Amino acid sequence: MKLSLVKKNTFWLYFWMITAMLIWGLSWSNGKIIASYLPAQLLMFWRFMIATLSLLPIILIKKMDLCIPKKAIPPVIVCSSMLTLYNYFFFAGTKVGLAGAGGVLVTTTNPIFTYILTLIIFRKIPAFFKIIGLFLGLLGGCILLKIWSLNWQQLVNGGNFMFLMCSFTWAFITLVSPKALEHVNIFVYSFWTFFLSTLFSIPFVYNMNLLLVFKLDWIFWINLLAVSIGALSIATSIYFNATSKLGPDKAASFIFVVPIGAMGFSMIIFNEALKWNTCVGGILAIFAVYLINRK
Repeated sequence: MKLSLVKKNTFWLYFWMITAMLIWGLSWSNGKIIASYLPAQLLMFWRFMIATLSLLPIILIKKMDLCIPKKAIPPVIVCSSMLTLYNYFFFAGTKVGLAGAGGVLVTTTNPIFTYILTLIIFRKIPAFFKIIGLFLGLLGGCILLKIWSLNWQQLVNGGNFMFLMCSFTWAFITLVSPKALEHVNIFVYSFWTFFLSTLFSIPFVYNMNLLLVFKLDWIFWINLLAVSIGALSIATSIYFNATSKLGPDKAASFIFVVPIGAMGFSMIIFNEALKWNTCVGGILAIFAVYLINRK
């Protein structure tokens, strides 16, 4: 009975993680659209503000205590600062780079960065099947990106450099989040993380017109709400929760699913054609998640 309950809980945890990863995949197209309207700094500020406000009804309805223990404060601050940097690189990268390619580059390198940091900080060497899974995930990303058609300058210039910085900062978020969630509720943790990120964004927008967003059209607002409530408030909270239950390394492996969503939604929204490398790379990414999470 207990074993079947554990399996059922694991199934739903995996289900919601995959759903969150597909939402993140969509966010790359959403980000590409709104990045053409405003500077990255303004988009970053409003994304955090909307995400923070969207969590308030849940906290008030459930009557959650917003006070957090002292032990949770340092990881919340670190996570908020890294999340602020991540979002700046996200919007700056999508403004000049390809949304689908960005989603692939970030999400295939992020688990690698996470495992490297885990090895350095915790001196935890991945098991053999996890190493194979990481390799297949990276290989899948390279195939999705058609890396053989790119030269070195294309890989490091412009949006691609921003995307790599996204990947690096998110690796810190993956490692730090479980430390805070040992002491605080997931919704309270997300609220304070997004709220502090809003505050950290203020120096970037102090001389900008914050009310400019209210003069923009409905297309902008649909996509802004999608990246703020869907991708940040909902999907990121699911990811934070998964890191505390699965561990940073296994949770990070699910990010290999994001390239499939990123490329798929880019094909739908930006009329990109379905190509063989999308299918092959997607299959390898899914198999990588299986290998890393197998017992």
